[in-house]
Amino acid sequence: MFNTIHFDKNISSSISISNSNSIGISNSISISISISNSISISISISISISISISISISISISISISISISISIILIK
Repeated sequence: MFNTIHFDKNISSSISISNSNSIGISNSISISISISNSISISISISISISISISISISISISISISISISISIILIK
């Protein structure tokens, strides 16, 4: 007499969250001054600021349960 009980259970879960933000600021200032047609002064100022933020979160959970039960009964008369 031989009995075997086998039980398998597998649970898998995965969560992924991704967020990306970009902020850009650009300013330009130009000043030109001309005096008596022979003297020219030109001033140009450019300011550019860029900020990039990226956040990535990944969570993975895996649970595996395996149960095996073997029962052996030998009767000898």
